[in-house]
Parts: sequence; structure tokens; C-alpha cells
Amino acid sequence: MKLLKVEVTSYKSINNSGWFKVGDVTCLVGKNESGKTAVLQALLKLNPESDEQPYDYEREYPSLKVDAYESQHEHEPATVVKAVFELTDKDRQRLKDKLGTDILAKSQVQVARGYDNELSWEYALDQAAVANLVASRNPAPKQVEVDEEDDTVESDEEEQELTTSDDVIAELERELAAMLPRFAYFADYSTLAGEVNIEALKLRQQNKDLSDSDRTFLALLNLAKMNLGQIEQTVSFELNRTRLDNKARQVTTEVFNFWQQNESLSVRFYHHRADEYNPSAGSGKVFVTRILDARHGVELSFDVRSRGFVWFFSFVTYFSYLKESEDELILLLDEPGLSLHAAAQKNLLSFIDKQLAPYHQVIYTTHSPFMVDMSQLERARIVEDRDDVGTIVSDELVNSGDPDSLLTLRAALGFDIFQSLFVGNYNLVVEGPSDDLYLTILSNLIKQRGGVGLDHLWTIVPAGGLSNVATFLTLFGANMLRIAVVVDADTGNKQQVAKLKDHPTLKPNNLILISEVTGGDKADVEDLFAPDFYLRLFNAAYADVLDEPLELSNLNTDEPRITKRIQRYLNEQKIKLDFSSHYKPAHHLLHNQPELLPLIDAETAQRFSLLFEMINKVLKQRGK
Repeated sequence: MKLLKVEVTSYKSINNSGWFKVGDVTCLVGKNESGKTAVLQALLKLNPESDEQPYDYEREYPSLKVDAYESQHEHEPATVVKAVFELTDKDRQRLKDKLGTDILAKSQVQVARGYDNELSWEYALDQAAVANLVASRNPAPKQVEVDEEDDTVESDEEEQELTTSDDVIAELERELAAMLPRFAYFADYSTLAGEVNIEALKLRQQNKDLSDSDRTFLALLNLAKMNLGQIEQTVSFELNRTRLDNKARQVTTEVFNFWQQNESLSVRFYHHRADEYNPSAGSGKVFVTRILDARHGVELSFDVRSRGFVWFFSFVTYFSYLKESEDELILLLDEPGLSLHAAAQKNLLSFIDKQLAPYHQVIYTTHSPFMVDMSQLERARIVEDRDDVGTIVSDELVNSGDPDSLLTLRAALGFDIFQSLFVGNYNLVVEGPSDDLYLTILSNLIKQRGGVGLDHLWTIVPAGGLSNVATFLTLFGANMLRIAVVVDADTGNKQQVAKLKDHPTLKPNNLILISEVTGGDKADVEDLFAPDFYLRLFNAAYADVLDEPLELSNLNTDEPRITKRIQRYLNEQKIKLDFSSHYKPAHHLLHNQPELLPLIDAETAQRFSLLFEMINKVLKQRGK
């Protein structure tokens, strides 16, 4: 069965969540205390994978209404979960094999469970098929002999009980219940314990009082095909330790396929008497899990190691066991990876997609932007707790009335947009957006004229000024393995340029100064244009501010850079015009290309071509 949609009602903070769709992977996004965990806990008890307390209205019915529960639901207990499932072809065939024929008219069925803790079903029946099945199970009336002397009926067989439609429906619902996927829940407290007293664990197991941490430990033993009794027996444990260590290495290997924070870690297992190191620890054996850090040559208790690694190892262990199970499961993950670094959370998303989703549907909660896959935003469901309404879950993001509920998605979107700048393997960092426009427009023009422009592999990234470039490289340099930087040259920024040359993520030949194209020690991107052409751009861009266009003769020729010459003239003439960003002339060129591009002379094209050759040379050095 595949879960299609869910509705939760009358449970903790939830009056009515509303129906929400469920896919292969579904992400419930919301701020703290919005009711995300309540949604998972309600779902878990629909058909739990492990022993769980049943629904209890005294503890779980919305607290403000619990006093009135008995009077309102005396004859009809409140429903907690309704879920619609799609039966697969395999499911339909199983029903046919069990019942003798397929009596469902549609593949979708709805199941519900409430505070009576009984399953109830809704489905569409093929009434003709039901009638035929009932008839086929009821034999034809038997012929009986009548004694003519005493008119008594002679029969050696008891009357056979007939099959009714109710019998068939009851059998159908038993089979549906047997096929209903079970729900497995994993939260932060499901991590492996560093030490486990085996005798105490066996007692909890007998009393059906296992913790989530206990279940994770038992999953590890099951992976190694061991049991608690074998651990208690010293000889048996030593014989089986190799098997356990081998399985630990397998799980560790699987962990490190996705865990990229520290690959020098490995897991070790030991055992000792409970009172060997602590006389008050009780009797029996203690199973110990430790982590070896080969990088630093230390071995520490599992409990005191990085919380992120402990959680991730426990998580992979538990679900590696479930993955081997033939049972149909739906996995409920409550704030997975909360203790993980942002990069490790992305690793966790990859694990969910590649190792869990192909086998089981996954529903997880989060308020971390790094646990939202913006390339698959259709997975997200907004969870919010509204005044006088309670917790609701919405498929449609536009329906959210609380900006804070969308904060996680906004943060994820912002990060995704920024990361999208680095989709390409080759990133060209420039100072500002005007540089981006000029390089893009002139590259296209030169290609149209038969020359060589920027290689298509480059992604141009404006840093927002020279002062930001170094910080930019520091923050994201680890991801930018192939990078070139183009900056203006000025005697006033020599110190900043020197820092860029020494930056650890940037090779010296990958820093290109505009002055290397124009000659001299001062040059901006604007100086690659002919001065009269750039002045045309400036005059057109600020025509609404200037009383009359500027002429080249107005500008002081001692300053080599055209933008500085214009700014000096504006200051001298006390013309109030904001020319600090240099963006408006570039914007004017962008929107008037048909008129202006034919005016660009061969010398300008040659200067830009030389710059493009220097930039593209970086590709050749590193190889495409």
C-alpha cells in the first residue's frame, strides 16, 4: 500500500489538521511548537512498528476539551487519524488470492483509528463480485430423504453454516489490516547508548518497556544476527564478536558514504561485567560501544563523542536494519539531523533520497533550511499553530498566514539562490553587476563578429565590491575549485589586491587586473571602451539629470580612468548626481543594444577579447 493523504483530528494541539498529501518523501516544515511532532506521533499510533501505548484521550485529546470528552463521545469515540492508501497491483492480487476474487471496485481505501483504538475502513465494493463470491461459497441445497411411514427427515450431516456478505467484508478488512504498512518513528532520543546493561535490557524487553535507544541497539544486534543471550555468554560472545565487528564496519562504511565531516572515525565493541568498574552498577554483562578517532589516536565512549556523529551512526544503523526487513514500513523522522552541521544535513538528505526512499515512504519534520530540498519543493508541507484553530498542515504554501512559518523556506530559498551561482564548475568573480553586464554583452557581441568570447563554462558572480571579494572567497572558496577573479586596478587598492593574491583558495594566475589589458597601473572595466562611447552611455543614462551632455573636452586628461574623470568634473561643477555605483550606464547598454552595439569599434572589441583570452586561459591550466 502507498500512503496518499492524511488527516489528523482531536490530538494534542490538533483540532483538525486538514487533509494533506503524502509522497515518497514528505517534509513537514514549521517553527518550534507548531505541532509537527504531534502529527508524527498521531500517525505512528495508526499502526506502529514497535510496541506503543494506544491512543489515550485523557493524555492526548486536546487539553482544553478533555473535560467534555466523555459526554461528547460517549457512544462514538473521537477519530484521530484518517489515511487514504493506494493498493498496488501486488496488493490487489493478494486479496484475490486470499478471497478467491477481487471484490474492490477501486484501488483506494481509507482507514481510520481513534480513541477506541480500532481500525475502521471505507472502500468501494464491486457488489456483483461480492454476490458471486457469497454464492460460490454456499453449496446448493442438499437432497434429503423422507421416511414415508413417520414423515421424518433423515440426514446424517449437521446443517452447514452459510457465508454472508458480512463474512466476506470481515475477511476483506482482516486482509487489509494485515497489508497496512506499519509506521517506524525515529527521534533524537533514539541514539545508541554508550553502555547497555544486558540483564536490564532483557527485563525491559520482557515487560514491553523498551526505549527508542533500546530498539536501535537491538537493530544493531539484528544486523549482526546476534541476540542478547549470546552477549551474556562470554564464550559465545567472543565467537560472535567478529560477526558483530564486521557488521559494524559495514554500517560504518555506509555512514561514511554520506558522512563527510571526519572520515577517520570507526566503531568498536567491548563487554565486561556490570560491577567490574562500578560496584553499584548491578549484575550481568555490560555491552560497550566506543569510537576510535584514528586522526588523533584516541578512543572515546560513544556517549561523549560528537553528538552529530553519534546520531548519524545510530540513524544509519537503525534504518539499515529496517531496510533489510521485508515488512512494508513508513518512516517517521522527527527533526532528523538537528545536531548536524549544515553540510552534514545535506548529506542526510542525500541518505534519505538514496537509501530510504527507494524502499519506504518517508515523512520528516524540520525547521532547518538545510533540510529542505529546494529542487523538490513540492515535498514541503507547512505546519502552523493558528489562534483558535490549532495545528493545521497545508499542501499549498500560499495558504500560510504566518510569515514565521515560511521563514525556514525563505532561508532555504535564499541559500539555494546563492548556491545556484556556483552550479557551474567554473566561477568568474567580478566586483559588481555592471562588470557582469559588460562582460556578458561584449562576449556575445564578439562571438557574433566571429571572435572568441567567454567560454560557456564560466558562471559570472558579482561580489558587491572589491572589499567583499576576499570574504566571498573565504566563505565559499571550498566549493569553488575552479575560479578566476577580475578586478579593477588602482594604486589605492593595492593592499586589497595583495591580499587577494595571497588568498589560499586562489592561485596567483587566476587573479586578473584590468590594467593588464590596458597597460599602466590604473584601470576599470569601463576603460576597455573607447572614451567617447562610454561618455555616450553616461550621457544617455543621466539625461534626465544633466542640463547638457558632457563632452570629452570637459574632462581632465591627467586621470587615466574615465569614471574618475567624470566624477571629478561632476564635483567641480557641483552637479548633484549619484555616480557611485556606475551601474546606470551598463543598464542603458543592456536595454539599447540594437542601437549601441554597432557603434563599438574594433579596438574596444580587441581589448575585451584580450581579457576573455586571459580568463579562458585559467580553464586550460586546470583542464576542462
